[in-house]
Amino acid sequence: MKNYEFKNLREFREEDFKEYANDIIIDGKSIFESKNTPEQDKVIETAIKLVDDHCRGLGIEKKSFDKKRVILQLPTVIRRIVNGEYSDADVVLLREDCEANLPLQVHELIHAYSSEWSNYEHAELEEWIKDIPRGVKSGFHTVWKQPVNEKKQFPIQVNFMSINEGITEKIAIDIMQTNIKEYEKLKPLFKGRLEERLRDIKTKYDVELSELSALVNQLTEQLLVQIKVLEIKKKMANLEFDNLIEKENNLEIKDELSFEKSIKISDIDSSIESLKLRLHYTTERISDFNAWYEAEIEELKTSYSFSLENRASYSFEKKIVDLLIEGLANSSEFSDQKITLEERKKLAWVELQKAYFSGKTVFLRKLEQVFGKGFLRELSEIGQLLTAGEREEQLSRIKKLLPNSQ
Repeated sequence: MKNYEFKNLREFREEDFKEYANDIIIDGKSIFESKNTPEQDKVIETAIKLVDDHCRGLGIEKKSFDKKRVILQLPTVIRRIVNGEYSDADVVLLREDCEANLPLQVHELIHAYSSEWSNYEHAELEEWIKDIPRGVKSGFHTVWKQPVNEKKQFPIQVNFMSINEGITEKIAIDIMQTNIKEYEKLKPLFKGRLEERLRDIKTKYDVELSELSALVNQLTEQLLVQIKVLEIKKKMANLEFDNLIEKENNLEIKDELSFEKSIKISDIDSSIESLKLRLHYTTERISDFNAWYEAEIEELKTSYSFSLENRASYSFEKKIVDLLIEGLANSSEFSDQKITLEERKKLAWVELQKAYFSGKTVFLRKLEQVFGKGFLRELSEIGQLLTAGEREEQLSRIKKLLPNSQ
C-alpha cells in the first residue's frame, strides 16, 4: 500500500498505479475526506449492494467495495468530459451531479468488482505487476505501456476496451432492470434537486457565455484586422511586382520576377486562409458552448430521471456483445444441449460474466471456435470512435460470421 500525492487531477489520472492506493492526496487534500450527504450515501450503498447481490447470484464471492472509495466531489472543476470513471487506483470518481444516478454508479462499480485489485490480495498483485509493462486489468480490458521516463509510461496497446464497456453496461442494465423498484425508491430523497442543479448551471452558463462572447468579439476584431492588413499587403505586392515586370526588358529576369511574385502571393494567401480558418473556429466557439450547455441539461435530466428510458450508453458495444453471446451459444460447449437457443444464450451470458468478473481473458478464445482464427485480434481493436457507417459495417461482418445452427 502507498500514499499518493498529486498537484492536480490531471497528474492523478496520468499515474501508473503499481501499488494499492491507501490514500490519494490532490492539491493538499485527501479525496477520501469528502463528506457525503445521507442521501448520497444511500445511493452509493444501494449500488454496492446491487453489485454484491449480482455477483453472489453468479456464484461469485466478492468483498464489498469500500464506499469511501466512491468519490462524488471531484477534486477539481472540469467540464463534462466524463460523468464517472473507474481508476486503476481502485477508486470510482463521479461528478457531484451524478449523486442520484444509480445506473452510472452501478456501471463504474462493476468495473471495480472485475478489477485485479478485487481478484487478488493486494500485496500479491503488487509483487506480480511491478515489472510488467501494463496497468491493472479490469475485466477483459488491458492497457500495455512502455516507459517514457522513471515516473511515466505511455500506452502502446489497449485491448478489449470497447467490448469491456459493452459487457459492463449490459450487466449494469440487467441489474437495474431487475431492481428498478430500488431505483424508484430513491426519488423522494432528491426532491427539488434537479431544479436546483438547473438553476446553478443556468447561472454558470450566463456568466461563462458573457465572458466567452467578450473574448470571441475581441479575437474576431483582431483577426479581421490581421486579415485586412494581409489583403493590403497582397495588393501592394501585386503592384510592386507588376511594375518591376513591366519595366524589365530581360525575359529571363521577367520569368524570375513572375516566379517570385507567385511565391510571395501564395505565401500571403496561405496566411490569409489560416487566419480565416482561425476566425471560423473562433466564431464557432459560441455555438460549441451552447451545444455543450444543451448536452449538460440533458445529462442532468437523465441523472435525476430515476428511469432507464433515456439511458443509451454503449449501445453499439452492447450490440457486439449480444452477437458474441449468440456465437458462444452456438459453440460446441452449448450447442449439444437439448435446450432452445434463447436458453443457451442465457447460459453463455452467465459464463461470459463469470470470466469477466474473474478477469479470465483466456475465456474469449472460445470465440475463435465460432468466428474464426484472428477474430480475437479484430475484436480487441474495435474502437469507440467509429463512425455510424463503420459501426454498421462491423455489426454486419460479425453477423455474417455467426453459424446458422439453432
